Amino acid sequence: LKRKRASDSIEAVQATRRVTAENVLGIVEHLKRKDPTLRNVIEVLGPPLSLVSRIKGDAFTSLVKSIVGQQLSSKAAASIFCRVQDQCGGQGAHVVPEKILGAGTEKLRTLGLSGRKVEYVQDLASKFLSGELSNEKLSCLSRDEVMESLIKVRGLGEWSVHMFQIFHLGEPDVLPWGDLGVKKGAYALYVASGTKPAKPAKSAAVSREKLEDIAQSWRPYRSIGSWYMWRANEYLECVGKEEEEEEE
Repeated sequence: LKRKRASDSIEAVQATRRVTAENVLGIVEHLKRKDPTLRNVIEVLGPPLSLVSRIKGDAFTSLVKSIVGQQLSSKAAASIFCRVQDQCGGQGAHVVPEKILGAGTEKLRTLGLSGRKVEYVQDLASKFLSGELSNEKLSCLSRDEVMESLIKVRGLGEWSVHMFQIFHLGEPDVLPWGDLGVKKGAYALYVASGTKPAKPAKSAAVSREKLEDIAQSWRPYRSIGSWYMWRANEYLECVGKEEEEEEE
């Protein structure tokens, strides 16, 4: 038992710092060995290549986009963010901190940002211009240090930082315990299914404690395990169609 624990500890220490196209298949194989439920999901849905394709870009732009999109539909958020990019963008469609501050409050309001969100993006821009935050610094910090640095920015809570860590930085071991989609997916796959996959009530979700317990077997790749929880309904629909075809 001691030897097994030591082996698991070494495996965790050697875990990759970032999820990449080069290592994602190895990560998936690790999860398949560790978690039988997740193995079934992975075999149906395949590797999370769409997640890997999103891990790139400019940190400031990514965080501005996160703030803009808070409490909005995807369509409304995309429309407003496009206007912000047009007004405050530089090369490569990156939003530029200097242009955010230079635009002024009233101009930013005309782009569709609420007064509170204008304050948030201006605060973020100030921190990037001062050097307190930067692409380089955020890329080099540990998971906890990224959270500690970004939680100080007005308008960025734990959920927003978790999303930044997973989808921008590509950190492999982030568990977004506050995300309802992840908690619903975990309920559907680990609680409601039993021996046969079945869609639970739309409102059904696990608690934070239960999610953390389920995700123990995903370490040190809880970000990837969470990605599959977001895709739980897709998996259940695929399994349901296969069962219908077999019955026919």
